[in-house]
This record gives sequence, C-alpha cells and structure tokens, in this order.
Amino acid sequence: MGSFSLLLNPLKQCELVTSYLLDKLNIRHTKTYLQNELLEHPNYPSLISIADVLGVTYNISTVPLKISFSQLLNGIDEIKPPFVAHVKHEKGGSFFSIVTDFTRNSIKLYNPLLKNEDVWELKLVEERFQETILLVEKDCD
Repeated sequence: MGSFSLLLNPLKQCELVTSYLLDKLNIRHTKTYLQNELLEHPNYPSLISIADVLGVTYNISTVPLKISFSQLLNGIDEIKPPFVAHVKHEKGGSFFSIVTDFTRNSIKLYNPLLKNEDVWELKLVEERFQETILLVEKDCD
C-alpha cells in the first residue's frame, strides 16, 4: 500500500493502540509510518505484530505474558503502566487496550474503539480481562 493511500485510510485498532502507547512513552513517530510498518508485518493485526514493530522500529523492549487476573493483581507493584492488555468488548469480541494507570481498586485504560480513556472498576476488569498483556520498556540510548 502506498503512502498516499495510507493517508486516506483511517487508523485501525491495532495502529491506534500502538500509536497511543508510543505517545505515552514519549516516542516520536508518524502515524503513517507506524501504520505502514504494522500493515507489512506477516502477523498483522496481532500482539506479535505490535511487539515486533515496537522492538525493531522503535527500540522498545517488550515481554508478552499470559497472566491470570489474580496474578495481575498480585504483581501490581512490579507491573508498571503503560502496557498493552487484551480485553473483551461488552458486545462480544475483544480488543487491545493500553493500561495507563493500575491500582488495587481500578484500572485506567485507553479504549481504541471509543478513542478515549476509561476507568474500569476491578470487577469489570476481572470479567473482561483476557489474560494476555504486553509489558514495554523504553530502551535507554
């Protein structure tokens, strides 16, 4: 897909989430270039495509984890936002979101479907959490 046609296509969920994460990490990027990198990945759209683009293109270390809700709560002191979380949508299906704040009472996350941040009480997180996260760490240069 050429760069001009990318300008005419709105960003999809995978690109929105990755761009939002880069913003939270204060990493300069263009949405067109990011979209192109993700679309060219053989496993797009997936968590592996996000992880690979973050690592290769933006020099961000990533660690994908399969983790239960109780393990997530127990690791609250070690698991630092922002990170990617896989969650269920209230109407079915699922999506990736960016967790921007995480306490023992609630979780604040970016919802790419609504294009805003939302606060979920832990009961809702427990119901919708899909037991997959992607931890990220900006490499020091």
